[in-house]
Amino acid sequence: MDKINGLQRIEDEIENAGYEQYFQNLHNKKNITSDNTLSKLPILDHKEYVELLKKAPQKHTFEIEKLTTYHEQNFQQWYFELIMGFNLAFYGFGSKIKLLTKFAKEVLNNSPVFVINGFSPAVSVKAILNGISEQIIKYTGVLGTVQEQITRIEEYFTNDKRKIKRIFLLIHNIDGINLRNEKAQTTLSLIAAIPNIHMIASVDHINASFLWDNAKVYRYNFIWHDITTYESYTIETSFENSFMLQKNQLDARGVMHVLSCLTSNGRQIFRVLAEHQIVTEAENLSTEEITGGGEGLLLNKGNNDNKSHSSYESLGLSHSAYYNLCLEKFLVSNETTFRTQLTEFKDHKIIFRKVTANSDVYYIPLSATVLSEILENIE
Repeated sequence: MDKINGLQRIEDEIENAGYEQYFQNLHNKKNITSDNTLSKLPILDHKEYVELLKKAPQKHTFEIEKLTTYHEQNFQQWYFELIMGFNLAFYGFGSKIKLLTKFAKEVLNNSPVFVINGFSPAVSVKAILNGISEQIIKYTGVLGTVQEQITRIEEYFTNDKRKIKRIFLLIHNIDGINLRNEKAQTTLSLIAAIPNIHMIASVDHINASFLWDNAKVYRYNFIWHDITTYESYTIETSFENSFMLQKNQLDARGVMHVLSCLTSNGRQIFRVLAEHQIVTEAENLSTEEITGGGEGLLLNKGNNDNKSHSSYESLGLSHSAYYNLCLEKFLVSNETTFRTQLTEFKDHKIIFRKVTANSDVYYIPLSATVLSEILENIE
C-alpha cells in the first residue's frame, strides 16, 4: 500500500510540475517591447500623400477598363437625356470622377462645364453660386444673397439674348458632407430646375436619397444610372482627415462649431478679421479671361483647397490694426480683453499668428468663399 501511495504521489508531482512549470516560465519571461510607436512615423503633407497613393499597385486593371468601356457606350444616351430636359444622377460602387470627367470632355465640349467637388471640405453653395455668377455669366456687381443670385442666374438663362446658351453642372458627390444640409440641397435643387442648366451628379452614400423630399425630387428631375466602376476612391478620400496626413487646412465645420461655443462678442471679433480678409482677397484678385476655343469651359472649384498658410498671411491684420478695429466697434474695452480673446482663438486653432520684425500678424487660413459661408452660418 505504501508503495502504491508513493507512486501516486510521484505521478501527482510530475503532473503538477508540468503546468506549474509552464506558467512559471511565462511569468519569468521578459516582455519584449519596441520604442517604435505610431507617433514617430513621419507626417505627410497632402502632395506627398497623393503621390504615394498614385504609386500604389492597381488591381484588376483589365476588368476595370473593360467595365469602363461598357459605360462609355452610353455617353450619347446620357447626352440625349440631358438635352431632353432631364438631369442625371449616377450611383454604384467605385469612384466616378474619371468616367464622368471623360464624358464631360468628350461629349459636352461645346458648352461650359462647371465642375464642383462635393467631397471637398471647402465646398459651399455660396462658392458655387459665386462661381456661376462671376465666371459663367460674368456678373460684376454686388452678388447679394443666395436667393438673389438664384433669381439673377434664372433670369440670365431664360433670356433669349444671352451669350451662353446652356451650361452643365458636374457635381462629384452631391451627397458630400458639406452639401448634406437642408440649405445646400434646397439651393442645388433650385439651380437644377432652371432651364438650360443641366446637372450631372454622382452619389456614393447608400442613404443619399434620404436627403430629398418630394419637392426636391421634383426639382432635381433625375434619371438614375448605375455606373459601378470599382475604381479606387483615391481623390475623394485624399480630403479625409488621417493621422498619417498633416492637416494644413482648417475645417470650416470645425470653425463653426468653435464659434457656436463662444460668446456673441467673441464671434464678432472673429468676424472683423474674416470680413477684412474677404475684402482684401477680392481686391487682390485679378480677373483672368478663360476662353473655351470650342472645347468648352472646364472649371474646377477644388484647386485651392490645400493652399499653404503663407498664402493667407498677406491678407491678415497686424495686432494694432486688429485691436483698433475692434475698439472702434466697441467689441473690446482694453488691450487685456483683446489679448485674452486672441489667446482663445489661437488655442482652438481658428486664428493663427505670424511673428514679424515690426508686428504680429493675425490671419485665418481659409478662402474668402469659405469665410463667407462661415459668417452666414454664425449670424
